[in-house]
Amino acid sequence: MFTRLFLFILSTGSIYYFFYNNTQEITKTFEPNQILNIRLVESKVIDKNGIGNEWVYHASTNEQQLINGEIYHFELNGKSEFELISKAIEQDNSHDDVGSFKTQITPENLFEFVHQKTLKVNVNVHEIYGSGAGNTANCEFTYEITLDTLPLL
Repeated sequence: MFTRLFLFILSTGSIYYFFYNNTQEITKTFEPNQILNIRLVESKVIDKNGIGNEWVYHASTNEQQLINGEIYHFELNGKSEFELISKAIEQDNSHDDVGSFKTQITPENLFEFVHQKTLKVNVNVHEIYGSGAGNTANCEFTYEITLDTLPLL
């Protein structure tokens, strides 16, 4: 870490100073030739808690939308994180109620997710308007996560 002192002397005679720390954060990236496989197994309401009946679920990554049951393969080479976004929507005529949760997969926690093989993500949907205002529904997304390593050429 380098610390520098900057001094400014204005024409009015005022002196301003500040310290500047030049720190370089090292960002770890995924190992080469790793393929992350993700399958959305299921998305469902666990507890409606009085919030509507018209539910829609969206699962996506920072690369694409996931369709229930399909297996998707993502190359991790050179990336420092991978995002898995789970979103539940209770559709209303006047105002949809939306909840979402972002799971961040990094080189540091990758093997924790792969070791579990099944990832369950809870998403809370809070109703703001209507007869269920103030209530929170709980939804659950279930993913299967595996990792493949491509052979080095």
